Amino acid sequence: MATKLKSSYGYCGIDFTCELLTSIIDDEEQMRYTTYGMRVTDRQGDVFMELTDISLDKKRVEEFVATCNCGVSTIHIGDLLDDLMSEA
Repeated sequence: MATKLKSSYGYCGIDFTCELLTSIIDDEEQMRYTTYGMRVTDRQGDVFMELTDISLDKKRVEEFVATCNCGVSTIHIGDLLDDLMSEA
């Protein structure tokens, strides 16, 4: 079960805001760990995209969110995420 918490936010492109998500995961072996993701919302606060469990590395995901908040078009977020994952 994941618990999603807002941590930070910024401005993504023209009409969207990206924010860091923190999730607490309890796995099948009763282990608990924290993972990080991102939520993209429009100016009205409606969720456009939610990417949970991107990485256990908070700093890495914070940098990803910051990149997306530097005017990146939402159509490129998937490609940027692929690049981030291939760097691992």
